[in-house]
Amino acid sequence: MSQHTNISTGRLTREPLQGLVSIVIASYGRPELVKRAIDSALSQSYPHIEVIVADDLAADHCHAEVQGVKDPRFRFHLQDGRVGCWQNWTTAIRMARGEFIVFLGDDDWLSPTFVEDHLVALAKVINAEVSFCSMHEILEDTSTLRTIDPGVPILNEVSATDFLSAALRHELFFGAALFRAGMAMEVWEETKPDDYVADYGLILRLAVLRSVPCTRVSGPVYFKSVHPGQLSQKYTEVTQLRLGLLLRIRDLIPDGKRRRMVSHFAAHEAILLARHHAAAGDLQTARRQLAAALQISPSTAHAWSQFLQSYLTPSRLARTARTQRGLPA
Repeated sequence: MSQHTNISTGRLTREPLQGLVSIVIASYGRPELVKRAIDSALSQSYPHIEVIVADDLAADHCHAEVQGVKDPRFRFHLQDGRVGCWQNWTTAIRMARGEFIVFLGDDDWLSPTFVEDHLVALAKVINAEVSFCSMHEILEDTSTLRTIDPGVPILNEVSATDFLSAALRHELFFGAALFRAGMAMEVWEETKPDDYVADYGLILRLAVLRSVPCTRVSGPVYFKSVHPGQLSQKYTEVTQLRLGLLLRIRDLIPDGKRRRMVSHFAAHEAILLARHHAAAGDLQTARRQLAAALQISPSTAHAWSQFLQSYLTPSRLARTARTQRGLPA
């Protein structure tokens, strides 16, 4: 992997930092979606960019459509086979040559000033390794499902502890961000065990293991497409992966405030996993998960409440879980 230099300025300015920005896209043979992502990247108001697509065994028609992009800032890599989510992202990242990096899903897209506004933020907050912005979840009919705003102050240096707190609350999304490439690429190599939740693993590792500050900008928007084929729609699987990630991160932290924070949120992830099992009618597995939550963080009163409820009024737990999933009670 090539070396990257962090570029910063010692003065406050409304001008963006100057440097090449690598927008990396991991794709999975979805030509009707990836072309939109590519177009949004190449249409950025900030001109010094490169766009890299690594496709996981694309179908011929997808290959042809992507290869039809003639912009010299664009590069395309076709994998030799099904290499998996993490390796596909990693291929694109290792091809990157920029001082900054943006992670763009093949079914998502960027607002036109996304890169420029983030570079302005990093020019002001010179110690921040990453700048976050809002994410809009867009349904297939183009309506907005919800907006997730970063839970950190705008254009201020946010401490590593507050960075971690916002990450644990799922208020930060790695696509809705611009990273200084050096550290982000270094930390990405550590996320291989996280697999499908490596995006979340990158943010947690930056906050808790590297202890770097972040910032937030108000202007740009990351548009995230919401559709049935996404992993995020597989509630039980994703929650299980997140729980495993949190436990791995916790075990790397010495005793202290941050370890307690991660343990607390891991316990709540275990509670959420229990609710998903309850929603599916598997109360026995739900109870085991609640017991695991108590072992992770015995001081979590909510875990004790849910554990007792699962024995005293199991039907109520199942109803609550199904309602939270938007299913008939």
